[in-house]
Order: sequence, then structure tokens, then C-alpha cells
Amino acid sequence: MACKRPSPNPAPTLAAATASAAAVAERAAPVALPRDLTDRHVTSAGAFDLVTTEGGAALLWARAGDSGMSLTLLDQMGAERRTEAAFVESGTTAAAPGANITEVAAVARKGELGIVWLEQAGKRARSRGIVRPITDSGSASSVIEIGEVLTPASTPRGNVAITSSRDRFLVLSRGQKSECIEPTEHDCVGFDFHRLDATRAVAQNLPLSVPLPCDQNSVSFAVAGSRWYYGVCSRRTGKPVTTLFSIQTDPEYARADNILEGCLPLGALAEGGDLLVVGDCGGERRALRLRGGNAETSELRVDRVDAVCDAGYPLLHQRGANGLRLQLNEARDRLEAFLPATLTSNSSRAVWTGQTLLVAALNAGSITLKGYRCDSTLLREVSLSGKAR
Repeated sequence: MACKRPSPNPAPTLAAATASAAAVAERAAPVALPRDLTDRHVTSAGAFDLVTTEGGAALLWARAGDSGMSLTLLDQMGAERRTEAAFVESGTTAAAPGANITEVAAVARKGELGIVWLEQAGKRARSRGIVRPITDSGSASSVIEIGEVLTPASTPRGNVAITSSRDRFLVLSRGQKSECIEPTEHDCVGFDFHRLDATRAVAQNLPLSVPLPCDQNSVSFAVAGSRWYYGVCSRRTGKPVTTLFSIQTDPEYARADNILEGCLPLGALAEGGDLLVVGDCGGERRALRLRGGNAETSELRVDRVDAVCDAGYPLLHQRGANGLRLQLNEARDRLEAFLPATLTSNSSRAVWTGQTLLVAALNAGSITLKGYRCDSTLLREVSLSGKAR
């Protein structure tokens, strides 16, 4: 199973990544801003994210054809407030020549946005990030080096994850080849936690060693109440299996569960103090509910979820015993794995802003954004055209 590995000194890896970035910057020409920041074409299915913010949502995508990223801020109705560069690279923060951003993950915390991404240039890859303000232009935010990433990387997502806990941003990132914990394991890859702030990424003492990480969606990270949940998908048995770690500080406990054997993880969502996890099991969706302490996990049926409206809010539910019942009466992120198949796809991102269900999806290489609102008992698609006032 995926286990904690002895905590190495992270300095050589991070120092090497920083030195490599500086050497690249000396050779690279200044990065010019593209003419059209609103072009939503991307290089890969994981190169975008959609998250809620105070008073709306943020759509981020890595632009095809350059190494930059765009940010569109939306109000609660889904109308565009503005679009700008998420950051501008120059000097020692320049991307490697020919680099593409292939995966993006973000989370909002009060007035800030934490963003991490996977940058690939040829056979090399590294994880990077920024912390920037939401309300004011953040184009001058410093790009932070997190670490080198062993390739081939997971696709389309699963190499980097970010969450917010106790007024801080926490990143879980794929690293480099790692020593395996068990003698029967092989091809282990390290995954490391970092605290991300405006100027640096600080390694935390929770390293993992994962044998044969899954080719898809190999890592996930969530916070439910006072608990951290982080999952890693491994093929050590020949089939994908997710090891889900739960950590709580008050009262202190930790546990690890092997879940959804034979399934590729699709998403996880905190509901109160519980965690709901969905996997793709040979084309059929299966889900589990995980509770704290020593409580047993329980099956959660999500194979025929319907979306209706109840008391003016969307209700995601499935009839029958152990069926999902999730009322969206407050802003929520990471809903894509819990929506009906008619509203989402494997590469989608979905959020409820408090007024509108927004779904970002990949269509012919470009990101599309659709909105849905309650009309009596029906959830109807609505136009998102026009600028916010």
C-alpha cells in the first residue's frame, strides 16, 4: 500500500529545481503577453479549473500556444467580471523553452486564490504555484517553484492538488522516484506536502511513497471539518486501488483505508465531517461515504443521479437505499463527479456559486462554460452572456 516514507531532506530537490529554473531563465527571452487572453483553447484536458470565490467563481485555464494562464472572474450569476493574466513570468520565474502547462488546480481562501500547476517541457516536468489576490489584479504575483516531477505524469489530472486549511494553502504534489517501503513493492514515486504562501513553498513532514501510481487521477486531497483526507491511487496489485489517509489533530487519530479496488478515482467531496468519494469502475460509477473515527465506510449509490430543485436550491439525489442526497444550499466546489452524466463529463469542473450551477468542460480543445439555475422544481440551463455590472 502507499505508505509514509522516511522524511528526506527536501533542500537538494528544491534547490536543484530552483537552480534549473534560473539557468533556463538566463537563456530564455522575455515572455510576451498573448494578444487574446480570452482564447480558451488549452493543450490538455487537465489544463483548467473552476472554483468558487467570495461572491462568485474563478475559471482558470492554461492557454494553448504559450506558457501562460488566464483567469476569468465571474459573479454569482455566472456573468463575467473581467479576464486577465493569472500571472506574468519574467526573469527567474520564466517557463522553460517550449514548456506547456498540462494540469491546473486551484482553491480560494477569503480574498486570495491559490493556484498550482504541472509544467512539462520535453521529458522534464515540475510543479509550480502562486498565491494571488482575487479582488485586485494579481498579474505581478511571484511564481513559486515547488519541485521536479517524475515523468510520465498522471493524465489528465492527479499530479497536483491544493486545498485550504486553517488559513493556509496546502499542496500535495507528485515528486521524483522514491525508495519503496516494502520489499515487495517497486517503481515507487514520492508525493510531498507543501505549505504555499505568497513567496515560497515550504515542505511539510508528511512524505508518501507510492508504488506504481495510477496512470489517471493518481492523487486527491480534501478537508472535511477538522480532518484532512488525501488519497493516492496505485496499481501495485495489477488493478487500481486508492489508499485514503485520514488525519485529525483534535482529538488525534490517523487511519488508512484501501477503497474502490478496480476503480479509477473521479472525485471527492466533503459533506459536513464526512467525505464522499466516487470512482469509475469499468464504466460504472461507484461511491463510498467515509466517516471519522473508527466508523465503517458505507456504499453510496451514484450510478443514476438526478438533479432537481427543492426549496429553490439544486438537489442531487438518487432514489433507493443508500442513494446520494446532496442539497446545494451553499457555495460548493468539486461537484463534477456527483452530477448526472447529462450535465458533466470526465474532464469537467463544476461548482455551485450559491445562485448558479456552473460547469466548465472541454469541447474541441476549448473550454466551454454553461450555467444552470432553479426554476420551480426544474434545473434549467441559462444564458451566461454579458458582463457583470
